[in-house]
Amino acid sequence: MAEKRRLSDNEFWTILRKNGGLFARTAKAIEREFGFSYNRTSVKERAEKNPEELKDIREQNIDIAEEGLYDLMRNSTKESIRLEAVKYFLKTIGKTRGYVEKQEIDHTTGGKPLPALIQIIQPHEHDSIRTGTKAISCVDSVDGPDNE
Repeated sequence: MAEKRRLSDNEFWTILRKNGGLFARTAKAIEREFGFSYNRTSVKERAEKNPEELKDIREQNIDIAEEGLYDLMRNSTKESIRLEAVKYFLKTIGKTRGYVEKQEIDHTTGGKPLPALIQIIQPHEHDSIRTGTKAISCVDSVDGPDNE
């Protein structure tokens, strides 16, 4: 019967880092490179035993992605790709300098604020109000007091 092989910590972390911390991809790479079965769950469980190392691998992935984005901004021969890379960079990294996409919604009618109509009613005048001496009820109207 064949002896069961276990990856050393160094082998495990090296291959996990080489595969970007992706568990399923690492399991397949272990099968290819070491010739024995290793599943995604086993990779995940072993990796999560050292959260600091796993976090470092994920931080490295962010560094690689930022480097790729930077290269696109600086070196792409297609202007449309450079423009999209710059826009993405500014929307994410440039947020602190105000580069954000906002949706502005105009809550006015013809440049004038919407009128807020409030009617004070007594509790006995409204079925849903049972306590207190006064209540506020909204009136369904966009016409101002001048248009009544």
